[in-house]
Amino acid sequence: MGTQEKRAKRSGMVLILCMLFIAVFSSLGLLFARMSVANAQIAQNHHQTNGAMGGAFSAMELGRYVVAKTPTFATGRNTISDVEAGVIWARLSSALSGADIGGLKVAASRTFTDAGGSGQEIVTDWATYGAGAEQLAIRFYRYDSHPTTIKMSAYGRNGAAVRQITMDFEMGKQADVLSYAVASRGRIWLDQNSIVHGPLFSTWNRPDVGPGIETASGTAVLGTINTVISLEDFQASGIQMETLGANDKPMFEFGVPVYDSLGNPVLGSYGPVDDGGYLLDKNLNPVYDKNGQRICRDYNDRIYSTNDAVKGYHKGVDYEVPFRGNMPGMRAEEYDTSDYKLMCSSSIGTHDYTATEYFPHAEGDYTQPRSSGGSYKYSRRVYENKTLSDVRVPQGQHALFRNCTFEGVLFVETRSNYTNNASYTNNIRFENCTFNGVIVTDVPASTNDASWWRRNALTFTGQSTFNNTSSIQEATVLAPNFNVNIGSTAQVGKTSNNIIKGVVIGGIVDVYGDAEIRGTIISMYDTSAFASGYVTNIGDSEDGGSESFGNIVGQVTITPDPELRLPSGITAPIVIQAVKSTYNETPGSQAI
Repeated sequence: MGTQEKRAKRSGMVLILCMLFIAVFSSLGLLFARMSVANAQIAQNHHQTNGAMGGAFSAMELGRYVVAKTPTFATGRNTISDVEAGVIWARLSSALSGADIGGLKVAASRTFTDAGGSGQEIVTDWATYGAGAEQLAIRFYRYDSHPTTIKMSAYGRNGAAVRQITMDFEMGKQADVLSYAVASRGRIWLDQNSIVHGPLFSTWNRPDVGPGIETASGTAVLGTINTVISLEDFQASGIQMETLGANDKPMFEFGVPVYDSLGNPVLGSYGPVDDGGYLLDKNLNPVYDKNGQRICRDYNDRIYSTNDAVKGYHKGVDYEVPFRGNMPGMRAEEYDTSDYKLMCSSSIGTHDYTATEYFPHAEGDYTQPRSSGGSYKYSRRVYENKTLSDVRVPQGQHALFRNCTFEGVLFVETRSNYTNNASYTNNIRFENCTFNGVIVTDVPASTNDASWWRRNALTFTGQSTFNNTSSIQEATVLAPNFNVNIGSTAQVGKTSNNIIKGVVIGGIVDVYGDAEIRGTIISMYDTSAFASGYVTNIGDSEDGGSESFGNIVGQVTITPDPELRLPSGITAPIVIQAVKSTYNETPGSQAI
């Protein structure tokens, strides 16, 4: 083959390669162009999706605002009736129509039917906001089968993207008090290895007399100690609730070797905490572990001293906690137990015999007065070995129930306008009784007459058994302005079903010996007018006014349940609360 032929062949191959390269790069160019368009579209989609989700978040906040602005009213029942729920629904509609909420307007208020059933709905028009013409809308609806549950769908829309956030709201009675293990208008003493699975709260406001809450060593409060008294007022009265550092924060042992910010070992083994709960040295400088990390407090390492009023385990003292007067269950004027009385059609009936007893009594002998004086003598009507269901105890009976079983409601009558007269009051003792229902009393008015706790009293002695199987599960004892003494519930043969369920309400409540309470103790009598006695005792302290003499061995355990209903008989505002567990984010629909 000649040279010219070889050159012509190579030229042909080069031409083919050039054409191939041109085709490849043209395809790559088209691909890159298409990718650029796709990326732009993806970016636009993300932008629209984010805008839609932002609109849904905004709609959710606007909806929560409308719910918060919806006026409600108070009720004495423990549940919300369908009629009451209908009134609140109408008020929600008015609040949504009349509120200034970013230009949202009600488009329709109507009935509907879907897979969940029939119901009512309130729907707004789409409201436009922002530079990108984003939109939002709200739908409230409820089903006829569950009228107290308000459902909300909050929508956001931007272009073709729609996002939806849903959450339920439930109507119920305000029940802030149920978050506490013990809530008292007077002082609280926690003693004898008692365990409280929640916070304590006292409105006692007289540091000149003593601290509102005291706990013995060996006790445990798995929550905070809450008092209305300020730290400054305690200090001015010479009261030390807990051991504090130079910054007025509690002191803790470090528990491990600690170092300063330069890595040098810190001398000393304890110090206070900062506002975030991290340990400081005695000079209030941060300390660090061997890895250079801040060290969080451990409540097991708290520093105690003999001067501390709170000596047992606890998760901090909260000072100056406001008592706004709107915590239902803490005032006599909020109680009306007459509906329970209507449930009891018959009186207690004929007693077996009478017996003379004193209250308070001599140690170990109910037939003798207390040696220190101040005892009242009672001629008790005695009932033995009876099963009683939905009965009333007329005022002035001062009954003694021995080995009796109570079903349904036991209603104890007393005069509403208190008088120091045995004929118009009721001091009752239960000995070795079984309670399968609830004990409820009339509501005597609050009084500064120091005799009240001797006249209106419920005392549970021996081995009381509590196993509430009635339809009223939110309370065991509902005895406003009565002196309530719950002795050992099972010192021998304690069983798991011997549990006091729901709230235990009295003027002052003492619990000693063995007892397990699943609910809240409310001592609602305001004791601030008295300089001594009148203490809610949990454990076995002796304040001179209870039926305990400080010698009963046992352990009291209290576990509050904020999910319980506030009992009927306590007037409280209806609140509309978000059910946080129902929160959900989903793609939405263009049509609502």
